[in-house]
Amino acid sequence: MALVFMIVLVGSDEMVLSPILWQISNAFRVSVSPAALAVSVYGLALALGAPVLSRIGDRKGAGAALWLGMAGFVGASALCACSTSFLEFLLARFLSGLAAGLTVPSAYALAGASVSDEFRGQALGWVVSGWSWSFILGVPLATWVDRALGWRWMFMAFGIAAILLMLFMAWSLKRSHLFLTNRAAAEVRARSATADFRRLTGVAALLIATFGNMFGFYGMYALFGVAWHLHALSSHVQSGTLLLVYGIGFATSIVTGRWADRWGRQRTLVISLVVLTAVILMLPYSMNEIGLVSISLFAWGVFQSFTVTLLTASLSEYSEVHRHQIMGWYSFATNMAVTLGPATMGWLGVRAGYATVSVLCAAITAAASGSAWLASKTAPRNLRESVGGRDRVL
Repeated sequence: MALVFMIVLVGSDEMVLSPILWQISNAFRVSVSPAALAVSVYGLALALGAPVLSRIGDRKGAGAALWLGMAGFVGASALCACSTSFLEFLLARFLSGLAAGLTVPSAYALAGASVSDEFRGQALGWVVSGWSWSFILGVPLATWVDRALGWRWMFMAFGIAAILLMLFMAWSLKRSHLFLTNRAAAEVRARSATADFRRLTGVAALLIATFGNMFGFYGMYALFGVAWHLHALSSHVQSGTLLLVYGIGFATSIVTGRWADRWGRQRTLVISLVVLTAVILMLPYSMNEIGLVSISLFAWGVFQSFTVTLLTASLSEYSEVHRHQIMGWYSFATNMAVTLGPATMGWLGVRAGYATVSVLCAAITAAASGSAWLASKTAPRNLRESVGGRDRVL
């Protein structure tokens, strides 16, 4: 639960700038366009920092890396709250992105390392659900603090919440060895070159699948509000309400994580991506009926959460020792898709329409399913996994 709340906190911090961007613009006397750089700087720091900083987890242990990431989050939040110039605020957001780049992969790695293989999907399903809860609860609560006390106190509240979570994490893991340096590195170095090659091939294929899935998702998601507004001539409030249906569907990762453990991850991942391809293709044509589009959005959320849970669980089982680095590259692939997907599909949507965007996003998602199928051919076998600090052979 500590990991779930950490993802909720980091996700809220990542998404909260959008509704308060005009206040940041007014506070530092810059236009909205330069103020939006704070969003880009955060995402860039997270994408570039995750694969680099994740090495800390491999060397110092999952708990220590997560603790360091949250400590950086506290400092960056305080700097955001105390910024006296826009340049200082940009630096603070960059540092927040770096802290997230260490925290998120460490949270995934810790969730994967602290439970046995048969419950890994369920544990990661809970952690992944933190992103949806940050959308449903975290951002609204943060904006409430903003309205009541101001945006500076909102960032201070983030820092205080991070300190409380650090204390809770220290208490909950005080008897665990997950804070210690990973001592299984020698075993990995002794593994055969063939096994290492198979493992790296599978990781690369899953990272490509991650990028394709996230590119297809963000390309469609970023433009849905505008597409619905233009198609139904409705208010943006109604668009936001419909997207909340997607968020509710995504929150089902608490349940779908159990499915992942029960049905097998690699095989089910391919099927989930194929279903997502069909949902993305159908979405623009379901907008004639609000009930039909609501069902499509809910199904989109369910299978997107299922896919993300399967990807994180599958990647986490490839290597215990390098789990942090793999999760770091997973965050890199995700955030590069966040950066490129909306920009590319936004340009295409203006010129060709939302239906054309859906065809291209569906094609990319289908390619991701093909990459996941290739990964299933190199699934790891007989890996050593750590459960509560004790190794066992699966």
